[in-house]
Amino acid sequence: MSITAAMVKDLREKTAAGMMDCKKALTECDGDMEKAVDWLRQKGLSKAAKKAGRATSEGLVGFELAADGKSGVAVEVKCETDFVARGDKFQGFVKDMVAQVAKGEYADSEALLAAPFVADASVTVKEALDGVIATTGENMGLGKFAKMELAAGKSGLIGGYLHSNGKLAVLVEMQTGSDAAAASEAFHEVAKNVAMQIAALNPRFWDKSQVTEDV
Repeated sequence: MSITAAMVKDLREKTAAGMMDCKKALTECDGDMEKAVDWLRQKGLSKAAKKAGRATSEGLVGFELAADGKSGVAVEVKCETDFVARGDKFQGFVKDMVAQVAKGEYADSEALLAAPFVADASVTVKEALDGVIATTGENMGLGKFAKMELAAGKSGLIGGYLHSNGKLAVLVEMQTGSDAAAASEAFHEVAKNVAMQIAALNPRFWDKSQVTEDV
């Protein structure tokens, strides 16, 4: 079957893989688009496995506060270089991971990686991550992640702060006496300032139950 430029372009738009990889995938799969997508996915898994041992000392923290003030999410995604961290592909994945954590409940990173990917339910989070690794050529990984929700029946909000370098975020629950007070601009500003203070001080504990006699 003849592989046209339009077919290559279509596959690249679907997978974000390189032009040559897309052409080779279509050639290997006799022009079958679905098989070509799977071929590229398998190639991405192979590339990801080869890069698994490389250090991931750069990255970004994805951060979002719900419009109603009732929840907030922070997700750390790691990569090898700041150059990749500034790229659209990496930042798009970070944004997708914020949506992922916001929509689900995950006990740990293993559960998160095994979950269907909200941006494309045909793959898991791990497979989506491996696809980004294959596209960027760098090793990547998920670090810490958190979803905070306002306690049931309480008035208040989830406030937060994301540092300008995109590598440090804080979520904080603030409670008050009424929904009207929680909706005020002043209360939102207090929540942000508390989060900024926590970011600056980097406290070891944030609850009395975490403090032991051995400290």
